[in-house]
Amino acid sequence: MDISIFYWFILILSATGALLVSGKSQKWRFWGFNIWIVSNGLIAYDYYNSWNIPMLLLFGLFYQVCNIRGVLSNGGRDLLSRVLKR
Repeated sequence: MDISIFYWFILILSATGALLVSGKSQKWRFWGFNIWIVSNGLIAYDYYNSWNIPMLLLFGLFYQVCNIRGVLSNGGRDLLSRVLKR
């Protein structure tokens, strides 16, 4: 069985995001959701290449919307407002 380094990288990213999102600290949850955005984007890219539309919609659209909501509810709004004030 030949498993690509790409899949190991996604595994590490996804597990790290899950670990951080389950933490008590708002800061770590914020970073966990951001990591999930990257890992789910890579997963969606892989599903796009294999033309697996249901999984592409799940990871590339639905999970991304949920992750963006997570970022915004864990400090993302404050960060965005600070950036826009400059």
